[in-house]
Amino acid sequence: MFSNTSSGSFVIIFIFWLSTTGGLFGFDHNNINNRYSVDGIGERRVYDAEGTEIALYKYEFKVLVNDCRFQIIFNFPKDSNKTLGIPRYEWLYNGTNLLHSVSYPDESASDINNQKNDSRISCNAFVLSDSIPGSSGAANANLIWLIFASECDIRGMQVSGSIRPPWQLEYVGLWETGFTLPYRTRLMDAHPRIPEEIYILNDGKIRFLQHENDQIVTTDAPKPYSNGFTNALIKVTSILTTNGLTFPSGISFTRWFPDFNNAKNPGGFFVAESELITVNNVSFENCNLSLLPKLKAKAILFEQRPASKIRGFQVAYGITTNGSWPLLSDSAVKMLESEWLRQRSGKNKLNPSQDSALSRFLFAAAIIFVTALSIFVGKKFKNHQPRK
Repeated sequence: MFSNTSSGSFVIIFIFWLSTTGGLFGFDHNNINNRYSVDGIGERRVYDAEGTEIALYKYEFKVLVNDCRFQIIFNFPKDSNKTLGIPRYEWLYNGTNLLHSVSYPDESASDINNQKNDSRISCNAFVLSDSIPGSSGAANANLIWLIFASECDIRGMQVSGSIRPPWQLEYVGLWETGFTLPYRTRLMDAHPRIPEEIYILNDGKIRFLQHENDQIVTTDAPKPYSNGFTNALIKVTSILTTNGLTFPSGISFTRWFPDFNNAKNPGGFFVAESELITVNNVSFENCNLSLLPKLKAKAILFEQRPASKIRGFQVAYGITTNGSWPLLSDSAVKMLESEWLRQRSGKNKLNPSQDSALSRFLFAAAIIFVTALSIFVGKKFKNHQPRK
C-alpha cells in the first residue's frame, strides 16, 4: 500500500509524464509550436489497367502550417495541363471547421453553364465538420496534408494503426463515413515529425453503394486479394534542413490496384496512379492563415458539417454575390439537417397517382424555404468569422 505522501507523489509524477509525453495516446495538440509555409510543384498521373495514362495533372501548391491549423492551396497552370478548366482548390482548417472552396476559371464556367458572364457562378464553397482534407477532383489535398501538416494527428494515427486513404475512394460518401485503412509508417527523427515512409494496406474488402436502396455493401475481394495487400506507398526521396527543422524536398506516391481480369498474371497488380512532388521553398515568415478561403464574387455555399455522422449530407444554403462567406449557426445547420433527413426518410412522399404538378410545387416550396433561410442567416451572420 502507498502512503498518502507516496501516492500523491506518484500522481504528480504521472501528471508530469502525461503533460510532457502526450501520455497513453501519444500526443498533446497544445504542445505543437510549428509555424512554417511550404510551396512547390507536383505531377499526378492516373492509369488504366493496361498501363495507359488516362490523366495528367500538373499543379502548384502552397501549405501554411500554424500550430495545429493549416491552409492548403492548389493551382493548375493552363499551359501545363492537357485538361483545361481545372479549378483552384483551397482548404483551411481553423481549429473548429474545415472550409473548402473550388473556383473554376471564368472561361471554363462560361462554357459549362452556357450563360452570360454576369449570371454565371463558377465557385463552390463547403463547410465541413472534418479536420482532414480529402481528395477532390484533380487535387490530392490529403497527400499534401499527410506530408506537411499532419504532426498534430500522426501520433494518434499511430496508436489506432489506421489512416484516411489519400485517394478518391470507391464511391461518393465513403470518405465522409471516416473510412480508414491499416498502415505502417516511419517518422523523421527531427522536427517536424513528418512521415518519411507510409505503407497503406488494403484489408481485402470491396465496397460499393447500391443506388436502388442506398445501402453500402462490403464483400471479400477474390482470392488471393482477400488476404489483404499493399495498396499504396508514400516515400520521401530527398530532404532539406533549414532553421533546425527537416523537411522533405522530394516525395513519391504510388497506388496499386488488383488486376482482376488479367488471366496471364493471376494475383497481379497495376499502377492506378502515381504522384511526384518537389518542394521549391520553405519559409518561416508570413505564416499567418487567412481568416477564410478566398471566394469569387459569386459562389454557391454548401453545408456539410454533419457529414461525419450522416452519409451524403449536403445542402446548398445560399449564394453569395460579394465574395463573403456567411457561416450558418449550429441551430440553422440543425434545421437544414432535420429537413434533409425528413426528405431522405421518404415521409410525406406523394402517391404516384397524384398530379406531378403538385410534386413540382412542393419541390419549389422547399427551395424557397432554403433560400429564405440563407438570406436570413446571411444577414445575421454577415460579419461572423470562424472561431480560432
